[in-house]
Amino acid sequence: MGFYLQPFDNEYLFRSISAFRSTEIDYASDTDHSPIDFLHIEYHDEYDQTTQEFQIISPDGERFKYVAGLYYYKQQADTDRAVINGPALLFLGVTGPVTNAGLVDTDSLAGYVSGSYDFNDVLRLGFGGRYSKETKDVLWNLDGSLSGAFALGSTAPGGLSDSRTDTNFSPTASLTVSFSELT
Repeated sequence: MGFYLQPFDNEYLFRSISAFRSTEIDYASDTDHSPIDFLHIEYHDEYDQTTQEFQIISPDGERFKYVAGLYYYKQQADTDRAVINGPALLFLGVTGPVTNAGLVDTDSLAGYVSGSYDFNDVLRLGFGGRYSKETKDVLWNLDGSLSGAFALGSTAPGGLSDSRTDTNFSPTASLTVSFSELT
């Protein structure tokens, strides 16, 4: 984790913002909340996130001001969940757990600029734009083969694998009039 602000001789600023977060969750629950042991759920989730951002900031006090930057985000998510039957479900043919496990990797990159131009003390033009590209890769496994009378489905051997990439451009523009400067 870090934040770095470097002033240049020409009053431009360079900023670097870095972050990393790791989360791990273990959870167990008696989902039927009864004295009879029907089933309970156990799961383990892990998430690792990394971000890095670089910015160039124009000098303040000028008519034309802007911030331009690049942003990178990466997340790796891993989940492993199981619905575990108790002896009370044996009469329905449930002989083992139903498991659900997955990996999702996300990579995102964006470039942006946001700024303004002051025509005078009364009128300001604001502008900006952001282009982003995000890719998600997933590998998912569901095994319901031991679910008995519930007949839960399962993914094919090796699991379900998929990938998706989205891109987006988001422009913005505004015109600001300062009425207090008109009097």
